[in-house]
Amino acid sequence: MIKELKILEIFTLLIFNVLLYNNIYIIIINTMAIYLGMYSFKIFEEDIGATPSEIIIRYLFGFITASFMIFLISLFSAQLLQNYNLLKIFISSFISIPVLHLLFFKYERKYIKPLRYVVYGKKNYYKNILEEITKKSRGNIVFIGYIETLEELEFYNNNVNYDRLLIANPFISDKMKKYIEKRNIKKEYITSIAERFLKRIHLKIMYSFEEYYKIYFSEKEEPKLKRVIDILFSVVLLIIFSPVMLLISIVILLESGFPLVFRQKRFGKNQMPFEMIKFRTMDKKGKILKSGKLIRKTRVDEVLQFINVIKGDMSIVGPRPEIEKFHNQMLRNINYYEIRYQTKPGITGWAQIYYKYTQSLEDYKRKTEYDLYYIKNRSIMLDLQIMLKTVETMFFHKGQ
Repeated sequence: MIKELKILEIFTLLIFNVLLYNNIYIIIINTMAIYLGMYSFKIFEEDIGATPSEIIIRYLFGFITASFMIFLISLFSAQLLQNYNLLKIFISSFISIPVLHLLFFKYERKYIKPLRYVVYGKKNYYKNILEEITKKSRGNIVFIGYIETLEELEFYNNNVNYDRLLIANPFISDKMKKYIEKRNIKKEYITSIAERFLKRIHLKIMYSFEEYYKIYFSEKEEPKLKRVIDILFSVVLLIIFSPVMLLISIVILLESGFPLVFRQKRFGKNQMPFEMIKFRTMDKKGKILKSGKLIRKTRVDEVLQFINVIKGDMSIVGPRPEIEKFHNQMLRNINYYEIRYQTKPGITGWAQIYYKYTQSLEDYKRKTEYDLYYIKNRSIMLDLQIMLKTVETMFFHKGQ
């Protein structure tokens, strides 16, 4: 249903903009800018656990982001600039999307029946994962039973009303394959459904479907435009943040003297070491500076990492680079951890916007699952999505 909702969102915005404007160029630009602005703040997602006041703030920041994006584009078009109207943008973003979501989720809870799955796989192994999928789907997917043999599948097929068979075991006998094909049983693999709802690759599923993932990861290539976008964005952002960087430098200098910059060995693509830089926020004794608390909270200490991006050590989007101690520890203790080094580390990343600060081995395992999802699905569009959601992370301090 999430795909259907996204289509409805774009269609609703399009209709509102058609009513507000009579120029197709303006309609398309405004529709896409408003959608991206609202989407970047995860507007009205039911599973984010946001309070009503936080939802309103998300709408507000989504509206501000959309307005700013349209204004920037308008600077390059006299036609757009002439038609720039905050009230119309407000109507499109602050009325259309909230009303649509309220109606959609009300309709979904009342009328849409959940998809019923029978699972081909071991219950004890997958139970917790599937319960999480049910929760993330808002109850639209339920798992009603588990099978391990053809006889059990025949029983369910003849006696139980279900919609699909979930393949959670890659080893299927030829007899079972023929039975599934002959009976036209709709099937889906746990690899796809877990990624769709959990937004990560669970290590248990990775282990079960190791051959599938090995092939996928070996064939995945870096998007060709990524390096160009990295350099352009980094140069522009360093220019924009230059007054802030100057102010931070003065504050650190007055409070603690030189050096202004903290340098630390990290590991990049193919596990190659490099020196990551950020503004210093601690004194020589390891105590956080008074200014350091605010600098860390706003995350502006990491602005200097755009220099690392320009040098080619990092990317804007990618897994976070680890210090040597944790790098070695995680390689020893987490299966498939080395895969995250197939791409350059990033200033922000999929794991940073979806998961909390890592404090334990279990946290690192979970974060690795998000990194694996990014490596498998990385694209220019996914990078753009992560960059937009990073803005929301900065305001609500979710993630690392």
